[in-house]
Amino acid sequence: MTAEMPIWQSFDGQQLERCVALLEPSLRQAYALRVEQRLSLAEAARTLGVPVATVGTRVYRARRRLRTLLLAGERQVQNRLDEAG
Repeated sequence: MTAEMPIWQSFDGQQLERCVALLEPSLRQAYALRVEQRLSLAEAARTLGVPVATVGTRVYRARRRLRTLLLAGERQVQNRLDEAG
């Protein structure tokens, strides 16, 4: 993983899907529309019936939470490997 590459690009799709499923519904919906379906902020806002800024905030929070979840999972795997090794 490099500083330029988003963290989710260094994990497989199943890991990311599991973490997305753990997001609270409002964050998961905004993330899915903006990132997975590639809607603009305005399109996602219309779909959700919320202001554009709200969608932006929810996507930001979703990405921040995903980063935390993915890194926590990576640390758990590394700890298990260290214990086994």
